[in-house]
Amino acid sequence: MRQGNDFWRGGGKQVVQGIAPLGASTVTTIDHIVGSIPKNCVVTGIRFYGQVGPTATSLTAEVFARTTAGAAGVTLMSAAADIDFASDAIALAGVQGSLTATNADLRPAEDRLLEVTVTANTCTGGPGDLLVSVEFEPRI
Repeated sequence: MRQGNDFWRGGGKQVVQGIAPLGASTVTTIDHIVGSIPKNCVVTGIRFYGQVGPTATSLTAEVFARTTAGAAGVTLMSAAADIDFASDAIALAGVQGSLTATNADLRPAEDRLLEVTVTANTCTGGPGDLLVSVEFEPRI
C-alpha cells in the first residue's frame, strides 16, 4: 500500500503555468512572472502556447530563474524560443523550448521565481495571451 504523496517519492511530473498577457494588437517586450518551483526539483520541459499566430518580424520568449536579489539569474533554456506560430493550430499545439545543457541551471533553488522574457520586433498583431508552461519533476 502506497503512503503519502507519490510526487515526492519520484512518482510524477508537475507543471507550473503562467499567462503573459501580450494582447492582440501591437506587442512590446515584457518580463512576466510565471510562478515558482518547489524544493529539490529539476526542470524537464518548457512550452509556449498562444491564441492565434502573431504578425511580427521577430517574437521570442525565454524563461529565467530569478536570483534571490531579484536579478534575471540563470536561463533555463539554451536559446530564446522563436514564437513563430505560423498558424492558429500551431499556436494552440504550442512550441517547445530547448533546455540549457547546464544541468545545475535546471535545478533552481527552492521557491525561486520563474520569469519569462518576451521580446518583440515589429509586432503589429500578437498571439493574445501567451501561456508559458514549465514542467519539472522531483529529485531526491
